[in-house]
Amino acid sequence: MIGKDLKVVTEWITPREVAKLVSETIGEDVEVKEVDEQAWIAMRSPQTEELWLNMQTFYTAPADYRDAEMSKRLIPNAKTTKQFIEEWGKSIVQ
Repeated sequence: MIGKDLKVVTEWITPREVAKLVSETIGEDVEVKEVDEQAWIAMRSPQTEELWLNMQTFYTAPADYRDAEMSKRLIPNAKTTKQFIEEWGKSIVQ
């Protein structure tokens, strides 16, 4: 992440909701591929370790792990997931 911006989204949103927003933005179907826990664990590898651990943290974190309302107070101009996807979608649809 050196030299990169970290974008903060201050809301809880499901993968299904993200897929729907992306589909609506780019005009193509986006499918959420669900896997059971055993398949999820099998996806862990040296190539996916960092991403896998990040996703696992959100999967297993307690409900109060991240306070979205506090994030909104700290970063009042943060984009919503929808705003972020719409801006991203414009850049790839052109």
